[in-house]
Amino acid sequence: MLIIFGGLTISTLLLPDIYAYDESNIYLDQRDEIINAELNKAQKKKQLQNLQKEYFVREFDHLNHNMDTTKAMMSRNPHSLERETIEKSLPSQTTTTKTLRHKNGYIQVGLAHRVDDYQWTIAGTTAGTSPNILSDLEWNNLKSSQIRAKAGATLFNRFIVEGYGAYADIYSGENQDSDFLGDNRTLEFSRSNNNSKDGELVDLSAGIGYLFDIKYMLEYLQADTLTLTTLAGYSYHELKLNTTEGFQTIPASGPFAGLRSTYNATWEGPWAGFELRGQRNKISGFFRLEYHWADYYAHADWNLRSEFQHPISFEHFSDGMGLVYQTGVSYHPNEHWSVDLSGDIQNWRAREGVDRTHFVSSADIDTQLNEVRWNSYAVMLGATYSFL
Repeated sequence: MLIIFGGLTISTLLLPDIYAYDESNIYLDQRDEIINAELNKAQKKKQLQNLQKEYFVREFDHLNHNMDTTKAMMSRNPHSLERETIEKSLPSQTTTTKTLRHKNGYIQVGLAHRVDDYQWTIAGTTAGTSPNILSDLEWNNLKSSQIRAKAGATLFNRFIVEGYGAYADIYSGENQDSDFLGDNRTLEFSRSNNNSKDGELVDLSAGIGYLFDIKYMLEYLQADTLTLTTLAGYSYHELKLNTTEGFQTIPASGPFAGLRSTYNATWEGPWAGFELRGQRNKISGFFRLEYHWADYYAHADWNLRSEFQHPISFEHFSDGMGLVYQTGVSYHPNEHWSVDLSGDIQNWRAREGVDRTHFVSSADIDTQLNEVRWNSYAVMLGATYSFL
């Protein structure tokens, strides 16, 4: 009995431990279920993130190749969450502009067909009278072949440094030299119509500028990039005009031999202007305007006038101004190269100045230089290499 009692006693004492052991096992099982559930959630979340990442990578690649289509889709639903997500994945407009326009530098070379017209008149006295137009010299339809090279660089994505040089060889042209006794080109007593198929034209210019991105006009103009650059610089322009194959029209005595007169003129001084440039896909275009302040100087050798000194028979001194317009389009087959087609228009004017004639046997005589007019037109085809 005691043993049995003792056994019962022992069994009774062990019973609570058995119950505690069962409760512990239940807790561990519940904990494992919770952990497994959390692990499954984490795995599913990671899988979802991977899927989302793959989706955005595919969408980004698709958008890079179909930018226009993407923009059109976004414009139809501008407030959607998809637009916001896609815009965040795309490069910003500033980055795009930097890629297409803010280049480290470029070199451009082109060939041009150029046409120039040149004219100056003088009066009979320093007061501009007796008569008000004594001599009228014109060079018309001066056709030339021009080569032009330009280089530039962008510093800190904003500051522009540029320069160009152009040389043109005149192969065709006409000259007219008229003299008058009356005011306003009346009582013409001498006129010669001559050839001017030889000569040279030189243009040199350098400038600096600051570039602005015009973002608010991009959507309106449907452009990828649009920039405005304010510019200032200094330029030098030289004309070497030759007159040959003389033909006397008034009086009508016909051709005369030995004519080899020259007139060399220079325009130089500071300038200020701006350039507007935009690009969409592989096509870019620009418009440029420059205003020039110029010191004008010229000297001539009238080789058939024995009373004049040689090689400088007379000189011209004046102040002038010029307007230079440039516009063009370019095709960009890749990010380095472009094929360029551009046009230049130049309008120069010199105001009243001094005509100083150097005589062989007497002192120099001054009279009034009434004005000088120079108009130039050129069409250029060239290529540009850009350093990114």
